[in-house]
Amino acid sequence: MHLAFFLVRSLDFVPDWVGGELWRVVPDGDPMPQAQAYFWQLLGSFAVPLLLVGLLLVRFARAGRALPPFVTWTVAGWTLVCALVLLPSGFPVLVVASVLLVLGRARRG
Repeated sequence: MHLAFFLVRSLDFVPDWVGGELWRVVPDGDPMPQAQAYFWQLLGSFAVPLLLVGLLLVRFARAGRALPPFVTWTVAGWTLVCALVLLPSGFPVLVVASVLLVLGRARRG
């Protein structure tokens, strides 16, 4: 959902990204330019790597295998820290999903 929304919204900024707008230095206290903001909300976000982890999870589940422990524990730790730092967000939901990943990993051994 996140990727689809920001993909549509950010297409107008692709020429700015290619043109070097991402390298523009923003002085402290000034708002981030929209081109930079949309980059960090789409390509620069964790949405793409988490999509890959989700696809890997589906593949492993279909094969009757569990994800490696370093994947489940890293995702769980990352989501927990993010949930504690940014509580009014979707991260608490990801903490629940991460706990389920860790428990599923422990159950499968």
